[in-house]
Amino acid sequence: MSCGLLNAQSARRQDNEVNKPLDIHDLILDQDLDLFAITETWFKDDHDQVAMGDMVPNGFKIMRTSRKDRRGGGVALIIKECIPTSQLTRLAHSSFECSRSILKHNRSDIDLFIVYRPPDASAT
Repeated sequence: MSCGLLNAQSARRQDNEVNKPLDIHDLILDQDLDLFAITETWFKDDHDQVAMGDMVPNGFKIMRTSRKDRRGGGVALIIKECIPTSQLTRLAHSSFECSRSILKHNRSDIDLFIVYRPPDASAT
């Protein structure tokens, strides 16, 4: 299983300088990845459907959690549809963001945690 991880610092950014959704889409295909984790998506609930659609290649699905209380943050998992996966679960912590999903691969369960610690969070 080939995996990737990116701290996107706004996966939804599309302007004259950069188109991150399409860059992420192409990276997944160019590197022949099975799953791709993203931290700092900056997605908000249902406000970024176009950007999310642009970033997910055919045959993949996206699962995400958004930061609720302030700007930034959020994590996402883009994974091939043929890999059985439980929904991303947000785990509550005060100093970092963490999501968990369970993947099925070669008759085994794999616990996948995506963790992002904001720079202003305490180290303890």
